Amino acid sequence: ARSVASNRPNPAHQNAEVKKVIEDIKSESLRYTQRTRPPWEDEDGVILWDRARICLGRIILSQYFEAVMGVIIITNIGLMWWETDMDAACFPEYTDLKDCPGSSDNSVVMVLVNRLLLVIYTAEGVARLYVERTGYFYNKWNLLDFSVVLVGWGAMAFQSFNMNMNFLRACRVVRLVRAARVLLAIRELYMLINGMASSMRTI
Repeated sequence: ARSVASNRPNPAHQNAEVKKVIEDIKSESLRYTQRTRPPWEDEDGVILWDRARICLGRIILSQYFEAVMGVIIITNIGLMWWETDMDAACFPEYTDLKDCPGSSDNSVVMVLVNRLLLVIYTAEGVARLYVERTGYFYNKWNLLDFSVVLVGWGAMAFQSFNMNMNFLRACRVVRLVRAARVLLAIRELYMLINGMASSMRTI
């Protein structure tokens, strides 16, 4: 009986371990500053997340994860630049980009890469929604990601119905909004911009 009791997890030790992970998330995350109530605790500071959500939150709310997503976003912006060059090369020979074999819409590689990026952004959003639940919709960065992903899937759906290409290209421009997330990838830049914004409020 004594050996069985010794193998049981110590609640105090588990609680201390959970608190340590939460403190790591607090120190790492730039999405939840002192002015924003974190989704992992209630108004009294009681931790709401279970162990699975805490473990996943430790990953997606870490600065390392933000840096990786920042690299992906910068790569996406570079691809958009390349898309623009491909489409510009079709003029003035082709007035309709659908007829241009060198347009980005007719490039299988470009289409597949864009879909892969959209799947990555969607997977990130689903992971954050699982971890933060309703708290997901109270964060401005999450709402930014959600809006861009929603527009991306909407543009893909409209494209399958041969909608107006100008409308679809306008939807693609929305992807540039995601560039603001690069601020989260560079902690020093975020702190600098945030400090300047705070100073402007006091003037």
